[in-house]
Amino acid sequence: VKVARSVILVVNNDQVIVMKQDKTGNRIEVVATLTDFGSGAMNKVDSDGEWVLVGTSRKILVFSLETCECEVSIHTGHINSVRLHYPFCMAVGTSCGGGVWDLTNGVLVKTFGDKKCWDLHSNGRFLVASEMNYKLRKYRKIEGDFPPLSVTMFDLKDLTTIKTDDDLFASNTNPDAVWNKQFCLPTKYAIRGTEYCCAAVNMT
Repeated sequence: VKVARSVILVVNNDQVIVMKQDKTGNRIEVVATLTDFGSGAMNKVDSDGEWVLVGTSRKILVFSLETCECEVSIHTGHINSVRLHYPFCMAVGTSCGGGVWDLTNGVLVKTFGDKKCWDLHSNGRFLVASEMNYKLRKYRKIEGDFPPLSVTMFDLKDLTTIKTDDDLFASNTNPDAVWNKQFCLPTKYAIRGTEYCCAAVNMT
């Protein structure tokens, strides 16, 4: 679920339901449904009140809230989470690290991080990426210490400052090619065998 200005966006399988308060302000009503045949299951939605960004099991989609039509469709493979920072979007999927796409032309313009991530959250200045590590599931049955999950913070200004001479995939081998700050979550607060986490960043 995502609230953007006066609309409520609800992901439901292969569609996003757009809802608003009715004129009386007493009820919530469905005003539109956003779909794109063949794009797979919709996993995550973000919006700035004008554009709706959707990550699916196959693509990144951008819908116009004015027309409810899909304006951008980018073949990416499975997407876990997306964040809109128009005209850019950040996304993470099943591969290591994340990507920044220019939504005006559908081109990948930067990569960030070297870990698989489950979720993204932003406060407009910083982006936080929450790690996903399937290898941790074995610790459900193994006693003793286990590795912590991590949350990595990125600077949105850095992510959206594009230099054509930069190595597009530099962060795959050198995570510090993009400014970041990593926080390891104390294992004493984690449930043994937990494979992923979700973090948020506040306005301060």
